[in-house]
Amino acid sequence: MSSEQLEQLLANQQAQINRLEQLLLTQTNAQPSAEPPNQQQQQQQMEEEQLVSQLHSLDIRPDYTWKPSPFLSEVMQFNQPLFTTNTLTDDKRKAIIEQYSGQKDMDYQPPDTVPLAARAMKPHLTKQDRSLKRLQYLASATFRPLDVLALELSNDNTNPNVQRYLHMLNDCCSLLLNLTSEMTEMRKTIAFQASNPRFSSTNPSSQNTYIMPVDDFQAALAQQTTTLQNVQKASRFGQRPQVNTNQNHFSHTTQTQQFFRTGPSSQQGGYNTHNTQTNKFSKPTYNKFNKSDTHTDRRNTNPFRQQQQQQ
Repeated sequence: MSSEQLEQLLANQQAQINRLEQLLLTQTNAQPSAEPPNQQQQQQQMEEEQLVSQLHSLDIRPDYTWKPSPFLSEVMQFNQPLFTTNTLTDDKRKAIIEQYSGQKDMDYQPPDTVPLAARAMKPHLTKQDRSLKRLQYLASATFRPLDVLALELSNDNTNPNVQRYLHMLNDCCSLLLNLTSEMTEMRKTIAFQASNPRFSSTNPSSQNTYIMPVDDFQAALAQQTTTLQNVQKASRFGQRPQVNTNQNHFSHTTQTQQFFRTGPSSQQGGYNTHNTQTNKFSKPTYNKFNKSDTHTDRRNTNPFRQQQQQQ
């Protein structure tokens, strides 16, 4: 790019900046128009975007976030964090719930776990299941004010935005239903892991007194047990059998020990034909007053000593 073209480009950008400054000055000094404030802001934003688009060719990413008014923030408690707010007391929570009537055929109590799984659960699994059931019970209370709000909006026939509001309430209920159903799936997984840690829940949630029907639970448990056994058999197929080295070592040492003769050193010269069993923990008893004790009664099997005794 030559120096003349560069100077021309700088001059054009400076002219655009000057026009932008003049536009801003005229808008601040001009009298308020009869248009609504929202339309004025939209028109001003469009003009600013047009001016910025003349400066460069890059697109501006739109911002879809919104900022509530101070009144709305105070009423809806938007300034409270979502996960670290102090919990309600039981009395205050009960007072809020009792302000809204429940539906006639709606069961707000969370289901129980399968009795077969409850009996097989270890203490830590039982605590996990009870904690999730407690969370389900707390989440079910949010449906009561939402249902009453939906009823109030549906009775307002003069409001043209009723359909939009009901659609937003439907989205809220869908997200809450997803939350409680996810907890039920976690409780199902805990129920299966009570029998085997490798098992997991694969059946969808159903309307029942328990987290799932007992027959379906037993059928799924039997199916996963059979699958696990088949996998274990297939993994062992083709492997060479393992030899018990400890047993072979024991038999080898027994044969080695039997090679040597047992008994005192005086009997090592000949063969002992008597098959006697001696206790290795017993000690021989000698009587110092009677010298003709076990020494004289002991039979000598050494042939050389027998010849000397006969001579």
